[in-house]
Amino acid sequence: MSVQHQSVEKTINQHNIDWLTSSYQQPVVLYLWATWCPSCRFVTPSINLLQQYQNDLNVKVASIAIRSGDDRKLRAYMGSKEYRFPVINDANGQLSQTLGITVTPTILIVKNGKLFNATTGVTTPMGLLARITAAHHL
Repeated sequence: MSVQHQSVEKTINQHNIDWLTSSYQQPVVLYLWATWCPSCRFVTPSINLLQQYQNDLNVKVASIAIRSGDDRKLRAYMGSKEYRFPVINDANGQLSQTLGITVTPTILIVKNGKLFNATTGVTTPMGLLARITAAHHL
């Protein structure tokens, strides 16, 4: 799995996000998920909570929604769940393929332009916090 690629992407709200460059200032939690993914229903609320406290934890949160419809559909889904984290729409799965991601949910922690940690499947909020803490200290 490689994080070395073009990392400037547009979110579903038309904001540019450059998660790779941001990783040189602070660890970036990059969440790869899908609206149709059963396991994501357990992990996504933790990502939303993490996004609310990202400044306190000195991390940046970004996400990539894989094959989950167009921007309008994703905005509606995010609004219905009251999720506030930034979402890059990977409607055709090309970005996730470039990153080598084949399983959802996947959480990548990117630090200084390199993959620091990768987790697939369900994770707990405490497990996620432990990996973020490690990214700050290792």
